Amino acid sequence: MEERPETARQPEPSARGNGPSPSAGGLNDGLEHALVAEAIAGSRGAFQQLYRRYFRLISVMIFQKISVAADVEDLAQETFLNAWRGLPQLRDPARFVPWLVRIARRVISDWRRAAAKRRDENRRVADAPANAGAPEAAIAAAEEQARMLAALRRIPEPYRIALTMRFLEDLTPAQIANRLGEPDGTIRNRIFRGLQKLESALRAEKRTRRWRG
Repeated sequence: MEERPETARQPEPSARGNGPSPSAGGLNDGLEHALVAEAIAGSRGAFQQLYRRYFRLISVMIFQKISVAADVEDLAQETFLNAWRGLPQLRDPARFVPWLVRIARRVISDWRRAAAKRRDENRRVADAPANAGAPEAAIAAAEEQARMLAALRRIPEPYRIALTMRFLEDLTPAQIANRLGEPDGTIRNRIFRGLQKLESALRAEKRTRRWRG
């Protein structure tokens, strides 16, 4: 078993996304608890397995809570880095997943506070005359991304998760089916129906903007 280093290092990015999700049934509880116990004792190898197993779950959770898709991976990585550093404080290996989720929530909360601060600063800059010439293309792109994310959040969760894993995580339908423990055909249909629902939500949002305009 490896000794815990004085300075914990972030799990290697190359390990991300290669393992099963909790719902896929890849590890039984006894083995998972043993891995957590080994990780607490300082085993990076054990923590890598937990990292591969739960990275996508944490990524999807974060994506559903924040409004900037580009930050999802960074926040998921930060969650696991904080977990690695905080493992000595985890007393019950059976509580690893709820503990990991709490860490992710704190990371999200910190991100939201920082984002609010940035918005306040940007608002002050926008009020200054020197900012009158902001590039229209950049503004339009940001607005389009915001509309897409808002529409995604309006569709039912099963479709939202399938679309998130397909287009954010770039998984194939077969890989999604394996992660979620569902038939491949079910996932393909869910993605197809999810895209239809997303398109409908975008059209409805566009009609609303025209009506308000």
